Order: sequence, then structure tokens, then C-alpha cells
Amino acid sequence: MWADLPRYYPRVELARLSAKHPDQIDAMLTHHNDDPNEVARYVALGMEDRLTSKWFSITDHVKFKYLISLDGWTAAWMRVPWIMATNSLLIKQETLKVEWFDYALKPYVHYYPVKRDLSDLLEAIDYLEKHQEEAQEIIRNANRFV
Repeated sequence: MWADLPRYYPRVELARLSAKHPDQIDAMLTHHNDDPNEVARYVALGMEDRLTSKWFSITDHVKFKYLISLDGWTAAWMRVPWIMATNSLLIKQETLKVEWFDYALKPYVHYYPVKRDLSDLLEAIDYLEKHQEEAQEIIRNANRFV
């Protein structure tokens, strides 16, 4: 069952990538209770260093150059607009879960897309790091859109 988690929980896959590549990705799994079963699940996955009960505000998030929007149980409806209003670049997972404004967003114009399974996330980050002017243009377009 736990081997299938990334297919159902992209946030767990992001945390796994962060554990493997902490120099490129800083992602945590937030839990807000001390349920030993919840904590044990992540420890069993070898991700105890990616587990936190700290609450991260939008102010904490916008300190990062890139912010990713991933599916949870529903579309990440609030996250996309506020990321687009910041000086961070939105990296958006391909998804079938959409909000009313998603149809107006254009990949590589308003955000940088990555595959649903995040298999190209490291490649996307490398690309953006090497093409900062393009990254800044995406941010400016996103700001104008919002």
C-alpha cells in the first residue's frame, strides 16, 4: 500500500524528492496532530526529516524562488492565485482537477508545468535556473494575470 503513495499523494512524492535532493527542493509534510500512526507512516517511508508540525504562512512561502502547486484531495484552488501574485514562480502540476480560472492559464506563460508524477520536476528546476530571464517573464505574466 505505501509503495503506491506517490500515485495518490503527490505531496508525499515531493517530500521524497526533497529528501533525495535537498539542495534543489525544500519541501516538508505538515501534520497538525501527534497521532502516532500518522507519524509512523512517514517514519516507515524514511521521511522523518521531512515531517513537521510547524505552520508555514504565505509570508514564509514567498521567500522561495519557486513555489509548486500540487493536488491534494481537491484542486489547490487558493494556492495558485496567491503564488501568481508574488515574486515567486509558479510550478504547476498537470492535473485533471481544475478551478474556473485554470482554463485561462497558459503553460510557460503564466506558470511552468510539470508532469503529474513529478518525474520532470528536477529537470524543470534546472531549466529555470539556467533561464532566469524567461523565469522572470513568467512571473511578470502571472502578476499581470492576477
